Amino acid sequence: MNRKTQSHNLHHSLTSIIGKITLAVLLPVVMFAAVLLMLVGISTAQAAGSLLINKTVSSGTVAAGETFTYTIDVTNTTAFDLIATITDTLPGGVSVVDAGTGVVSGGAIVWADELIGQNAGRSFVFSVQVTQAGDVVNSDYEVQSGIDLTAGAPVTTTIVAGPPAQVSLIAAPNPNIAGATTVLTVTLADQYGNTIRTITPVTLTYTAGSLDGDASGTVVAQTDANGYFVGALSAITQPSTVRVTAFAGGFSDFVDVQYTHGPPANLSVAVAPTTIPAPPSATSAQIVATVTDAYGNPDTSDT
Repeated sequence: MNRKTQSHNLHHSLTSIIGKITLAVLLPVVMFAAVLLMLVGISTAQAAGSLLINKTVSSGTVAAGETFTYTIDVTNTTAFDLIATITDTLPGGVSVVDAGTGVVSGGAIVWADELIGQNAGRSFVFSVQVTQAGDVVNSDYEVQSGIDLTAGAPVTTTIVAGPPAQVSLIAAPNPNIAGATTVLTVTLADQYGNTIRTITPVTLTYTAGSLDGDASGTVVAQTDANGYFVGALSAITQPSTVRVTAFAGGFSDFVDVQYTHGPPANLSVAVAPTTIPAPPSATSAQIVATVTDAYGNPDTSDT
């Protein structure tokens, strides 16, 4: 065997020995690292759907201005602990009272880098307030961990009017003309202006005219199921100011309805004196023309 062949064989033997040593050293290290990761159990990349999210509300119906609570439940279905971020974008008109452990940012509450244990769950609670009646649909909330993004199902809360705090009386048209009908509308509302949509007794007083055919000066009625009372004030034939007052739910409101003369309907002419001597006597007569409406009220406009 020549010297060149011996050198090649020696190099090959050394390479083989080094490879075996490297494999013998690295393999246990890799296996140890894998076991360590399993024991520590933290992962940032997992299969889609490994996180579940659900939201509940403390009450399905809430009075305007009252505080109510949302609870977001996040469940980790994997055998690893996961780091997740939960984001809840709130609907318009919702004010955060207490964000809990979350941070309010740009109309949303965010819980960043939260640890969700393996095969376990966590709850995130916050409280809000809404002042306008109607349905609040909270549908834009989600949890994300790595590439896994899961959105929650919509949750609806119905906001109803709170306790009575004010009564409103509107007269239309105002001002009006003699003999015409004025429509009176009474509504009872809470402190935020939400109409109380229940039947409520209403008492109205008026200084002149007739309300829905009743000329007594006082009418006891009630609002309808939508929270409104509508009545007709009529039989006012003279220019005047009529005060109407409404009482409901322990509150009151009034309106002064102005009445003016109606459109021209009659013309009368008076001459004084009724006879005058013939010329050349120097004398004159005064002619007065009067325009009135259908009820005899003088027309004070430039007719």
